[in-house]
Amino acid sequence: EILKNIKYPINFHSGSTRYPGRGGYAWAIFEKSKYYGCTAHIMEKKVDSGKIIEEAKFPLEGFESIEIIKFKCFLTNMLIFYGILSKLNISKKIIYKKTKWKRKTLKLNDLKKINTFEKKTPKKIKNLIIRATEYYPYGPYIKNKSNFKKFKIKKKIHII
Repeated sequence: EILKNIKYPINFHSGSTRYPGRGGYAWAIFEKSKYYGCTAHIMEKKVDSGKIIEEAKFPLEGFESIEIIKFKCFLTNMLIFYGILSKLNISKKIIYKKTKWKRKTLKLNDLKKINTFEKKTPKKIKNLIIRATEYYPYGPYIKNKSNFKKFKIKKKIHII
């Protein structure tokens, strides 16, 4: 209802078209993505599904935490925001990209697919799961026989 009253209801999504929805940071880390980014799009009823106005990507390093990626997204979204304002000031209209969303919208519940490991899981994989999910209240978890037991870790302090 509210969206119908706004000429350009723009969302500045902290995720590229490859990561619509929630938890994109975690998925990018877990998938060892080389790039991440931000997407400005028209808001629709369905989350992160609207026409794309702008997408900007930046490289990811193998050591970056979610906090670092969030900071990069903040700066990238500011650049996108000012770019769109400048274009609107000149042309008075939004020009959409032909780019489409690359996967179904992610939900926080989807993190269950990547937030658990067993004691015998190789250390490299454990560290990846911890780095990808420590930021969220949805992990990491350690599987203990037939039940899940929350894996307690101290929150790391990451410095940019």
